[in-house]
Amino acid sequence: MARPGRLRFEVLGLFGQLAALLVVDGGAYQLYEPGADQLREGRASSALLWQVARVDLEPAEAVDLLLGVPRPAAGLQVSGARLGKDGHISFARVDARGQPRERFVFDAQGRLAEMTRLAADGRPVWKARFARYRTIAGPDGSPRQFAFEVALDFPRVDGSATLDYQQAELVAELPDSLFRLELPPRGSRPAGEGARDG
Repeated sequence: MARPGRLRFEVLGLFGQLAALLVVDGGAYQLYEPGADQLREGRASSALLWQVARVDLEPAEAVDLLLGVPRPAAGLQVSGARLGKDGHISFARVDARGQPRERFVFDAQGRLAEMTRLAADGRPVWKARFARYRTIAGPDGSPRQFAFEVALDFPRVDGSATLDYQQAELVAELPDSLFRLELPPRGSRPAGEGARDG
């Protein structure tokens, strides 16, 4: 994944075989599913990411959350900051009406532990929890804290997902080819292998 909204999901089946390959770049997507004989393409949406990867988020939101650095919404004010007995800090960010639109919890080490985005009526849109932080090298070689576990709840679709990173590498740039799919010429494809949109 890469900011602002570039994603590559490889969905594996029960025995490790490729079940789907989805790339999103600039709001457009391409989807490959073995057994089909076309590459499906279109505009990416939270519905697509939910269908393929069980992530009910817009692509740019997904990238930010999966990297553990969600961007606060513009135009909100901090309200109700509290210090917990264990050293954690929590606060809300409210709109002009005083309605909470985001909630944050940081642990005693200052690392993001939880974030919730709320609709205008106060209902949660999604909730993310970050855990198992480890130190890894940032793109410039400096040490960074990275959450190796990201748990997501999506009340709108009554769903959830947990990402359990085995390894992570932060780099300054990823090649464009990671976010572009091309089918080989028909004659060079194994029988029954192809791609289609989702």
